[in-house]
Amino acid sequence: VRTWVMVLTLGEEMAAAAPAAGGSITFPDDYPNSVKHFLLIGSLGCVVGAVVALYFNLNRPKASVVHSLLFLIGAIGAMGYYAMWTGLGAVYKTTDATPRVIFWARYLTQLVTQPMLLIVLSFVAKFDTPTMVSIVAENVLLVMAGYLGSTTIAPVKYLWWMTSVFFTVLVSYQLLPTAKEQHAVYKNAVYATIVCLAIFNFLWLMGSEGSASLGLSQEVGLYVIVDVIFKSGLGLYLLFNYDAVCDGEDQEVSSQQYVNVRGTHQQGALASTVLPRSAQLLAAPHGGAVGGTGRGLRVNGSSQGAESGTGVVG
Repeated sequence: VRTWVMVLTLGEEMAAAAPAAGGSITFPDDYPNSVKHFLLIGSLGCVVGAVVALYFNLNRPKASVVHSLLFLIGAIGAMGYYAMWTGLGAVYKTTDATPRVIFWARYLTQLVTQPMLLIVLSFVAKFDTPTMVSIVAENVLLVMAGYLGSTTIAPVKYLWWMTSVFFTVLVSYQLLPTAKEQHAVYKNAVYATIVCLAIFNFLWLMGSEGSASLGLSQEVGLYVIVDVIFKSGLGLYLLFNYDAVCDGEDQEVSSQQYVNVRGTHQQGALASTVLPRSAQLLAAPHGGAVGGTGRGLRVNGSSQGAESGTGVVG
């Protein structure tokens, strides 16, 4: 009898270990119901953010880069959660101390949407190009470090997690000083961004990628809540307050500005509505006339010849 009990016990252990071998685990069939619900809520939450951003952008007199980026953030987030909900964006990791579910689609969406959101903040705060490139690149590296850590085991994975934390600190260190003299809306957006990035690192450590201290449902639920707040909540907050923060002006990037000056012999002098007052004063010693003089006009420290007909002064 004792022998048969040992055989039955061994059989039960082998049956329990079979899913760990990766043979019978399939997604989304083997998701807990709560995980399915949370992933669906995440997808719908991002859809709401995308639809509102698209509506605001289409109803503006002129399309805005910020509105377009916020629409893309919501759309990409919705696609990522839908992929996880259907089982496409998840894998069953058996190489760690215990088998666990890793959502690789989570990192793919982060890799695209988080830099976009930082670019939005850069447009709102009018960052210079080096600052924007630095913050975006550091964010890309922190997401990549988190993903690489999720594919390895301890202790190597915790070194990748520390790398991700390091780049999170760098991003926060560069964002915080920019909030000092900015609009309250931008300050709140910066603080929310830093808090969400910190929570993502904490959930990595406590979730399936790290120590697995949290159950899968707890991890997914907390992550979805924070991520929807980050993508859709923060996006809607910036949308509703965009005109107040940016003084009703669209954020446009232009490398050069050209002023077209149309003059004829009959017009004589430069019209004040075409050139600014400072340019008129600088042009005055040279005769002030555009047409036919052939004299150089010095504007902003550079000399350009004035020609009859149509000229360009930069």
